[in-house]
Amino acid sequence: MKVLKRISQLFFLIWAVVLSVGKKLNLPWGENGHGICPMGGIETIHTYLTTGKFVKETGSNNVVMLGALLITLIAGGAFFCGWICPWGTLQEFVSKAGKRFNRFFGKIPANIDKILRSTRYVVLALVLVQTANFFKLVFEGYDPFYTLTVIGGSDVSLAGYLVLIAALLLSLFEERAFCKYGCPLGAINGIFNRFSFFKIKRNESLCIGCKKCDRACPMSIKVSEVSAVDNTSCNRCLECVKSCPINSTEKNVLNIVGPDKSADKSKIFPKAMMTFFMIPLIAGILLGGFEEEKIRNFASPDDIRGSYSIVEITENYDIRKDEFYHIYGLKSNYNAELKVKELGNMGITIDNIRNLILNLDKK
Repeated sequence: MKVLKRISQLFFLIWAVVLSVGKKLNLPWGENGHGICPMGGIETIHTYLTTGKFVKETGSNNVVMLGALLITLIAGGAFFCGWICPWGTLQEFVSKAGKRFNRFFGKIPANIDKILRSTRYVVLALVLVQTANFFKLVFEGYDPFYTLTVIGGSDVSLAGYLVLIAALLLSLFEERAFCKYGCPLGAINGIFNRFSFFKIKRNESLCIGCKKCDRACPMSIKVSEVSAVDNTSCNRCLECVKSCPINSTEKNVLNIVGPDKSADKSKIFPKAMMTFFMIPLIAGILLGGFEEEKIRNFASPDDIRGSYSIVEITENYDIRKDEFYHIYGLKSNYNAELKVKELGNMGITIDNIRNLILNLDKK
């Protein structure tokens, strides 16, 4: 089980790195943190339901990721957080170093920890409300994963770098610190632990109270005190299941229980969840969900898409690059290869650019 988890984590971490490098090299399959984070899809759906409008920076890849995520959430709770999320994996690796060298690791007082855990719901509320108000990904400037995937980019804010550094430093003192205290996606995912089809159950009559499961839990959940591990902080890593000494005697104190109520699904659970996640992901890739538009049309401003770059627009429409930069207040060294969908944090949308070109054409 441990080997399978590491393979899964490393696969998606490497995948994120490859996409990020591809983005920097302006390759067709390149993508930054927005494109592989399901949060963009959640923000888009929330904004559409509340305002009837779409978030400009998101695309079909976000919808694919969101679909894959929803399947795993309904089936097995926050499995994505523990086994797939590249940003969670990176924090976990940093925390391993903290455990080895930092004697203050995991020493946050329980009362402070309890207060801090509620902050990710505050972050979630702010993200959803502000995104609906401004029709753009307002969390972009503070998102450590996005910042990590576009390091060196001219559109990365100082706040993004500070949050990234703070999150990694905190992971040296507390396991997956950002996951516990700041991740809006994790706040949503954890809710599904309450009613997912597969759950972690504890047989209280067989438990010997050794509390090894408590010590093994990276999210500091008191597993030995509950009958079902449905805490919203649980990321379904199964460390508690692996740590139980009674489980090795085949009496099964901690088990993954499926919809049929039969116990001991721990061996098939991660394989099933990976299958549930990968099927829509592979289908989305094969159908072009992670590719930019292959055919570029520049007949009219209405042809402009979120994947069109500044340089493509200035070369194919009646507007000079310096004029474009001047109108939108961009510095002369601003990266002209950036896509329209990445300009949303500056209030520049596809509609803005289309209207600008239409007005210039009329003059």
